[in-house]
Amino acid sequence: MDNSRDDRDLFIDLSRGPHVLEAERRRAELVRTLGPAGRALVADAFGVLAHPTVGAPRLGTSRTTPLGLLPSAVKIAHVMTSAERRRLAGRLSPQESGQWLRQAASEFGHRVGRSLTSWSAQHPLWPPGSPAAARPISLAAPHQQVGGMQSVDELTCVPWSVLADVERPYG
Repeated sequence: MDNSRDDRDLFIDLSRGPHVLEAERRRAELVRTLGPAGRALVADAFGVLAHPTVGAPRLGTSRTTPLGLLPSAVKIAHVMTSAERRRLAGRLSPQESGQWLRQAASEFGHRVGRSLTSWSAQHPLWPPGSPAAARPISLAAPHQQVGGMQSVDELTCVPWSVLADVERPYG
């Protein structure tokens, strides 16, 4: 995840963060299971964390920001996946969506809950019997295409910037 060209620090010490390695394993499994939809959901989870009300650092503020955010982003992506599965199958009513948002806010805090509310507004509810109902989770509105080399900022559907607005974010 570190593509810094800064040679002052040759590596990032992970000894204090074995939870980051477990989060990366869970992220890779989510992407392996869901394919492009998994990549989009992880990008959206980073986007949820980048919402101004959350107060988390944005990607690019330092080399270790992705590592610090990854455990939370993966947890949020898994929660978002459960809602996306039901949404795409036409089994997520407005009331159930509201209940899901309240549960997520309870689990992650009201600031992340507010950000998830903004995220869910980008993912319109599908009527029962929609075409996506007969297949596994796939890309659907608002995500149309996920390229292999797209950045998180290009993949996420959230309307705010996920990346820090600095000239040389990594040194």
